Amino acid sequence: MSIIIQNDGIIMPFNIQSSRETRFTILPQTRDITEENEVADGATDFGTWLEMGEFYLHGVIEFGSLDEKNVLENNIRHLLHECRNPQKIFYEYSPDKCNYITLTGTPEIKKYPRFLEVRAQFKTYPFWESTEEHSISGNGVLANIGTVETGLVVEILGAATNPVVTIGDNVLKYTGTIAAGQKLIIDTEKQTAKIGLTNAVVGYNGVFPLLSPGSANVTAGSNVTIKWKDRWV
Repeated sequence: MSIIIQNDGIIMPFNIQSSRETRFTILPQTRDITEENEVADGATDFGTWLEMGEFYLHGVIEFGSLDEKNVLENNIRHLLHECRNPQKIFYEYSPDKCNYITLTGTPEIKKYPRFLEVRAQFKTYPFWESTEEHSISGNGVLANIGTVETGLVVEILGAATNPVVTIGDNVLKYTGTIAAGQKLIIDTEKQTAKIGLTNAVVGYNGVFPLLSPGSANVTAGSNVTIKWKDRWV
């Protein structure tokens, strides 16, 4: 399901007229990762991680009859239940960027003589991403027009032996053979390397680069495909 916040304030497919209370958190919270060092004073800093953000939905939907009210209420409850799993959301005026929201807690639906009032709270992905996934095969240039680093999915199609892919200053090497028709998939954000369902990290050199805003040159065989999305915070 794709959720669209229309320019007129209607949120589809709920068909809810949103109020000024409907909002995203401006920036997701951060969490600093450190580990205490018992040998020396202080702590080891492992950097800052972005927490999930929040989306708060508040609005009304009008109805003309009791039967219509029941249909609308059942439809809203069904759609909100679907949001227990991540759903894509974007603004009509900016369809090239999307986020993902997941319902938290119990939504509130109040019944009035001529309208229903809806309140619901969601967790959001800490980044906005391009709705279109980019890809290149073989040599080329990766470009992230966003504002923060984004993950890459590197697919190497067999048959191949000891393949090497260079992305910017990073060299990705796999020592071993990928059989014909099989595919080694390296996810640099999840830091995984798999051939089918088989963990292939043992043969991989453990390089998992992220694509910073800007561009990076790629040197690879024609059997290599790299996929990514632009990312904003």
